[in-house]
Amino acid sequence: MDLGLKDKTVFIAGASRGIGLGIAEACLREGARVAITARSEAPLHASAAGLISEFGEDRIWWRSADMRDTDAIEQALAAAEASLRKKTSPATIGKSRTAVAEQAPRVGETILLVEDEAALRALAKKILSHHGYRVLDAADGAIALRLAAGHVGEIDLVLTDVAMPNLGGRGMVEELRELSQDTRVLFMSGYPKEEVFPDKEVAKVTAYIQKPFTRETLLTEVRAALGYAR
Repeated sequence: MDLGLKDKTVFIAGASRGIGLGIAEACLREGARVAITARSEAPLHASAAGLISEFGEDRIWWRSADMRDTDAIEQALAAAEASLRKKTSPATIGKSRTAVAEQAPRVGETILLVEDEAALRALAKKILSHHGYRVLDAADGAIALRLAAGHVGEIDLVLTDVAMPNLGGRGMVEELRELSQDTRVLFMSGYPKEEVFPDKEVAKVTAYIQKPFTRETLLTEVRAALGYAR
């Protein structure tokens, strides 16, 4: 049934799970653009990442906001329209497709993926494995250290969330680098890089990707962190 949603922008509050997320998926299948919001940021990150992976970055806008605030809703609507219209311009779409075509898989490199959000961890592992990487995954830094101990000399890159229970990404990386100073690391977080690494000199030399990310962005940043040209 055609609901007449093609190329329309649909605003969905509370889309981090359940009915809201189901509505977002249904609208996207009908060809709509969606703007999704929720008050809880972590589940929203995972939901947005899943939708972006399946339907593409150019059709999805997301923001964590208090939907009881009418001013916040109006601002979100305006920002969503502006962002999605820009993303769906022919030039932007063409550039994105070209970038994907140029990303040849690298077979055999091993990535230690550390992320406490199960849905996002599974999604990232699926993308990386599909593109030829061997992926070892862990739910927090403590588990990752135990896993790394069994694969000494095999790990080419550590892709890790910054904030996690038990042991966060930075603490884990410090311990890993006591064993190997040459450990390559790509940090990820839902916050802007300048907030996570406020020291500008540290930020300059730190590989970083902000969540939620697209498949294309993840692959590009992983390749760069491994030392390949962008």
